Amino acid sequence: MLQFLRSLPDKFRDRELPLGMPKAPKKSTLYRPIASLEEIETLIYDCVLDAVPVDMVIRLLCATVYGKRRSELAEFKVHLNGANSTVLFPTSKGGEQIPHPIPQSLVPLFDTPISSWHAHTVDRQFKKLCKQASVNLPEKAGIHWIRRRVATTVRKVGNSDIDAYRFMRWSEPRELGMLAYYDQTPYSESDTLILDNHPIVKMWEEAMPLIFQFNSSYSPLNNT
Repeated sequence: MLQFLRSLPDKFRDRELPLGMPKAPKKSTLYRPIASLEEIETLIYDCVLDAVPVDMVIRLLCATVYGKRRSELAEFKVHLNGANSTVLFPTSKGGEQIPHPIPQSLVPLFDTPISSWHAHTVDRQFKKLCKQASVNLPEKAGIHWIRRRVATTVRKVGNSDIDAYRFMRWSEPRELGMLAYYDQTPYSESDTLILDNHPIVKMWEEAMPLIFQFNSSYSPLNNT
């Protein structure tokens, strides 16, 4: 501490300790950029126009439907079983590690080998995709830019805030109180309700035939 004080400029040396901490920014002034549904749709259709690699197509799907973090998109497990297909993501911040159902309409997109990536690769490839799709990614934004849109969307289409928290696999906060403790709705039930009404799922359903037809990364899979 003495060395630290001696290193301070002269004008700070005579100030009384403890030094005042700077005030935290007000909640309303925090920088939280969020993707629009139109920007997400542009990224989805770039998977048709620019032959985006299969590994990135799947990760974009998981980011835009399930709202996953980049660390959760690096490596995940897909279990294909028709209408009972699931995808399991590692949780990086103490949330519930429970598989998400895959909409049966989108199962064909997952029916491909998926390579493991590093989180930095996810970030780099995502920014590359935004650039080639001419989507203006805000300064310092990344996958969380999409995650905020997904969280906002699932809150609107779910039955309750509890459904949204569970779909995002967040730890349930104290604010939800006893209702969260006593609500025994299975994850699979509330997840399916959200996926059935998820506007971004509809976007992927519409784009999927075009991806299979025009994306050369998928064409070898179509011929097997």
